[in-house]
Amino acid sequence: MRLLELTLSDFGVYRGSHTFDLRTRSGPIVVFGGKNGSGKTTLLEAIRLCLYGSGALGRKTTQRDYEAYIESRIHRLPGGIVPLGCTSVRLAFEYAQFGVKHEYEVERSWSKRPSGVAEKLLIKKDKAILTGMAEERWPDFLQDLIPLSLADLFFFDGEKIQALATDNIGDHALGEATKQ
Repeated sequence: MRLLELTLSDFGVYRGSHTFDLRTRSGPIVVFGGKNGSGKTTLLEAIRLCLYGSGALGRKTTQRDYEAYIESRIHRLPGGIVPLGCTSVRLAFEYAQFGVKHEYEVERSWSKRPSGVAEKLLIKKDKAILTGMAEERWPDFLQDLIPLSLADLFFFDGEKIQALATDNIGDHALGEATKQ
């Protein structure tokens, strides 16, 4: 998997639409740098939410907790007369299957409703909407493509690097990932 682009729309500290080019020039690692509170962790959260929806928060997360979390991620316009009611994250990446590279775009969007939060998932493969399976199976497809347990090894912030270096969390995560 090679990350290409991340777009956030009114997500967390990011007001409006922001696109980040994740293509690397010299190696396979993407590093975000910045001061505390500048949105580095928000970018990682966005990637995980885009790929895994409520699964990004853990298996025991209730729908109510997930919706509350999503509402907390919708950008709050300081002094705004009308509060924002939606947010979205789009991730584009390359993925090789049987030696053939394909480009995927995964977009997950959320809208506040009187009854909670409505979520929409869209997956494109090579610029066309993914076909060959029912839309209800798309979350399973993403989980099969990039298992959540493996994502824990590849999408993390500085605090997690420190934890991996000082205890056995990395060994445990690797063990769990290889069981899938």
